[in-house]
Amino acid sequence: MNHLAVFVAILIVALLLSILKINISLIVTLIGMTGSIFIVPPLVIASFKRIENQGLDTFYGSHLTYVVIFLLLYLMCDFLFQAVQPVVSSFLPFGY
Repeated sequence: MNHLAVFVAILIVALLLSILKINISLIVTLIGMTGSIFIVPPLVIASFKRIENQGLDTFYGSHLTYVVIFLLLYLMCDFLFQAVQPVVSSFLPFGY
């Protein structure tokens, strides 16, 4: 079975659990999102068929993918924090 299909199935199950308002849906969603972000890209890189094996290209491609993922997550969290910070600081009595 395709690895991407497994995580899509997990996310569909999480959607059904959230529609049914079952509390475990958040955990299932986090498992599906984490898997799709961190496990699927290296598996896709490793699944490319090459005529010649040229060393550690799959290894370097996987690590470069992880670096890009962490960089994008950092930038998105930083942007989100800057957008939410004025709202949160207005609610805090001691300031921020």
